[in-house]
Amino acid sequence: MNITNIIPSAKPTPVARSGFTVVELLVVISLIAILLSVATPSTMAYLRQRGVREAADQLAMDLQRAKMAAVSRNADSSIVVDTAGNSYRTQLPGRADETTALSRFRGGVAFANIDGQVNTPRITFNSRGITNPGANGSIFLTNDGGAVTIRLTVSAAGGISQSIVTP
Repeated sequence: MNITNIIPSAKPTPVARSGFTVVELLVVISLIAILLSVATPSTMAYLRQRGVREAADQLAMDLQRAKMAAVSRNADSSIVVDTAGNSYRTQLPGRADETTALSRFRGGVAFANIDGQVNTPRITFNSRGITNPGANGSIFLTNDGGAVTIRLTVSAAGGISQSIVTP
């Protein structure tokens, strides 16, 4: 009997490598850092623009709610703009006034005056859902630096629309 056939070879078996090397980790971290440095400014600009859009959407919903309350309760309802306080009040019949501060929206949202056009201080809807004479007009919202300005317009017939104002 040959002894070499009975004893297995003493060669070490290769061990499977698991995990990442330090160089691989540094390359991945560097790529992530580069991507974040490119994406962060555009993300911040988007968030500032999103804030003024959210504020405009909220104001449009409150205008629509005032219009519907005037019709359903057969009484006038209003939105009163307070440019000095950077807020507006919703006055619905039979309910306490609700104040919405524009400071709650991102991006430094504020009322704006565009090309000499001032914000309508009070928009009032009557029981037919149309605005009282002289109580229609536009409200302008902008963000920090005026990068985005949105005009909310209420027509004499009570229609509510939004548009972006180009500088």
